[in-house]
Amino acid sequence: MSRAGRVLLVACAGAGTLPEPCGFWCTSTARAPGAGCVWWLGWGRERTARSAVAWLHGRAVELAEQLHPACRRAVRAWRGDAGAGAEAVQRLLGGERYRFSVGDDGVRYAVTARPLYVPRATPTPTPTPRPLPRTPHPPPALLRSRRTAAANRKEK
Repeated sequence: MSRAGRVLLVACAGAGTLPEPCGFWCTSTARAPGAGCVWWLGWGRERTARSAVAWLHGRAVELAEQLHPACRRAVRAWRGDAGAGAEAVQRLLGGERYRFSVGDDGVRYAVTARPLYVPRATPTPTPTPRPLPRTPHPPPALLRSRRTAAANRKEK
């Protein structure tokens, strides 16, 4: 494969109408398709879509410093493109995954962010308290314990 970096932007379709995300899961990976391996280079949780995109930018720049100059230029161009950043934020807020990928020497480096959702708990009805049944006499176990306590007092 040539050393010229290739850039791939991927947006996956969202799951329809979703509640507002409670955060964003960000990952940085390297994949060698020929070896069938994936290396996790970094991950983290961000609270907002903007901070998730900032995380992606930071990790991509860190990766690019170790890659071929063509890859560095592609990463810097992506990071400097305000339209691409705004699009990433909109996609994340729309429930979609956002991925930026660059290849160098047969290895694909990718930074990805996806929204996190907490399942909504269905409210359970509070049971109505029922009064305890009144018994004419205390339970037998309680009677035995009273008798035993009275017998113990007599012995002393």
